Amino acid sequence: MGNAVSDDSEMQGWSQWPAPAKINLFLHITGRRDDCYHLLQTVFQLLDWGDSVRIRLRDDGQIIRAGADSYGVDEGDDLIIRAARLLQARAHITQGAELAVIKQIPLGGGFGGGSSDAATVLLVLNQLWQA
Repeated sequence: MGNAVSDDSEMQGWSQWPAPAKINLFLHITGRRDDCYHLLQTVFQLLDWGDSVRIRLRDDGQIIRAGADSYGVDEGDDLIIRAARLLQARAHITQGAELAVIKQIPLGGGFGGGSSDAATVLLVLNQLWQA
């Protein structure tokens, strides 16, 4: 996973990471868990386009979403925020992060945008926080 940082002053301290779209080649529901989520069997293919996730570490322990809500998801329901907060809590991390998504994957389009964005946040924060 590559890191591309802009020289632009408004990007100071930010890193930018790809969150590729995916398409399911097949998807089977194989059961239901006790928490009402489904058990799945799937094979998917990553695509060569997708969202970008921007991350800037914070020393105050807060996990916040930067910028305006440009993709219609409340911050409390945003998978990137939820994933970051869960990792922070489970790994006992005292640092925080400011998170932003540059959306290219349409919401509800079946290309895994939200889950890819959250997975990217988990991978990157795990590395940056040395969790």
